[in-house]
Amino acid sequence: MRCGLPAFLYRQIELVKPNVILAMGEQQRNRSSRPKQSLGSLRNQIHRFRGIPVVVTYHPRPAA
Repeated sequence: MRCGLPAFLYRQIELVKPNVILAMGEQQRNRSSRPKQSLGSLRNQIHRFRGIPVVVTYHPRPAA
């Protein structure tokens, strides 16, 4: 999974070394390597970002 993240987030991910990344909401879908796919179609799959598993889901409080 490629993302258009700000440079500081790449560094924070390197420092924190998370076991998994949870990407929530439409903004995360727009930053993924497949921005034209629906958020629902990206769910229920394990994606990878620099070897780290990424799980995509809906944000608990979507924008109105």
